Amino acid sequence: MKKIILIFYLFLITYSVANSQDVYQIDTVDTGITKSIRMKIPDGIDKVEGILIMGNPWQGSVMYFVDNAVDVEFARSINFVVMGTSLWGRFKVAEEFDLFEFCIDSLAQMSGHPELSDAPFIFFGCSNGGQMAHSYNSIHPEKCIAFLVDKGGYYINPIPDTMVLRTPGLLVAGELDEQYRIDAINDLFYNNRSRGALWSHILNQGVGHTLMAETHNLFLILAEAAYRLRYPLDQTPVNGPVTLRNLHENDGWLSDSTTWDSGIVGVFNHGDYPGNIDSASWHINKDLAFLFAAHSSYNRMNNKASLSANIADSADIVTYHFEPDIDWDSIHIFNKSEKIGAYYGGGLSSIDFNYTVQETGFSALFAKVYLTSGDSSVFNLDVVFVRGDIEPNLIDNETVQLDKIVRHALYPNPSTGIINIRFLNKELRSIEVFDISGRIINRTKSYGSQSKINIQGKGVFIIRITQPDVIIIDKVVLR
Repeated sequence: MKKIILIFYLFLITYSVANSQDVYQIDTVDTGITKSIRMKIPDGIDKVEGILIMGNPWQGSVMYFVDNAVDVEFARSINFVVMGTSLWGRFKVAEEFDLFEFCIDSLAQMSGHPELSDAPFIFFGCSNGGQMAHSYNSIHPEKCIAFLVDKGGYYINPIPDTMVLRTPGLLVAGELDEQYRIDAINDLFYNNRSRGALWSHILNQGVGHTLMAETHNLFLILAEAAYRLRYPLDQTPVNGPVTLRNLHENDGWLSDSTTWDSGIVGVFNHGDYPGNIDSASWHINKDLAFLFAAHSSYNRMNNKASLSANIADSADIVTYHFEPDIDWDSIHIFNKSEKIGAYYGGGLSSIDFNYTVQETGFSALFAKVYLTSGDSSVFNLDVVFVRGDIEPNLIDNETVQLDKIVRHALYPNPSTGIINIRFLNKELRSIEVFDISGRIINRTKSYGSQSKINIQGKGVFIIRITQPDVIIIDKVVLR
């Protein structure tokens, strides 16, 4: 049944519409423009754990995104809702971002899922949508699991605070796009990669200012990997803000972001990289490094390969079909970084490779082709999502270097000003307090198992605890 709710906010009239039992929409008039967010709650989700959101292009809409079957199935597997937006800007002014957050809170109230207000985001988009994703991560890095900037040109914070750089990101420019957009994304990457940003960078060959389905596929793989590693197994927004795990530079893989126009991009384990890591693209793991190379290498055979299905069940057989229309010596087929088949001797101009999918989550198939001319090429990657429930990785702090977060307790929360922080061990720490705009308002050092800080004011404040091998981000509400 259709529901209409009138909300008055900042002298604006906002109205919300529930189109069906699991789809909700909120519309708000801002500076004469009706801006919207549409949300779908996938079937079977009782408690929401996060938000998968696509930002809109300039003066455009991507509210159709909530009906994308692959994305909805992925969201269902991790208990996330799916959102698409319409006519939002890049959050250049604080009032627009405040209104955006107000709309999210209103969707939480309207849908009966108050946990949405504390849910972390996976944020992506093309053009202005990519700018929205960067803005959200710049303002709320503690709530951003991963983000995609695809062919945007303006960024509210091109040199952000260092905790913004800890969010895994994919930055994509188009070779045929306007030069100012290419320069903006190049600068965003290279100026911050040298500061430790856990980001990768692609220049799409022969592509202008447009969204590539393959870029979206690559980001889905990144989003799944980031979720598994960053989302804590024992936390949920039902109980308040989620403290995302930090990733470490040295645990990733690297690729050379300057040589993709000379063949298949080379990828390396972090410790084996032969060049300057300050300009190298960073990848969460070997799988992402291989898929990045498949997507970013020049002279690829675009749109010549496809899968028979993009959603499957474990033990289903999917067919990867491709048509090599040039003279070739060998073709090697991969699922992520694993070689799963090969053809030798040339001659075939149409190939159907059958693959049995198993593990829940995304499989991503592509083919490397070695030509009789001595050159190499890549068939475009395609993805299939294997249904099931995806769980965050269980991190063993004693044996796994990745994310050695020392457990801590912060209380009371909410508070009236005095915050206690208790740790499991004694270690030198730097404790910083930021207001919601990112301005630092308190800084202290501590050694011991307990610290006390005094915060003046009301609202939401970010606590950043820096230790020798990890940064912990938390949030506190002052009343």
